Amino acid sequence: MNKNIFVLAMLLALAGCQPSAPPEIDISSATVDELSAYIQTNCQGDSRRHVRCMTAINSQGKKALAEDSN
Repeated sequence: MNKNIFVLAMLLALAGCQPSAPPEIDISSATVDELSAYIQTNCQGDSRRHVRCMTAINSQGKKALAEDSN
């Protein structure tokens, strides 16, 4: 019984140490500048590999290329 409580306490402690997910962003309506600010604010270090950051980075690149081609 005590071992189960210890394991549960350790799991909760580890879960509390995990970095929080970056906030959501509507990439379809965000401008290149808004995406850039989002990335600068929320996607540094390990957060850069979060799916929301990777999506924002890819979208920023695509939108920047589209603006340059116009």
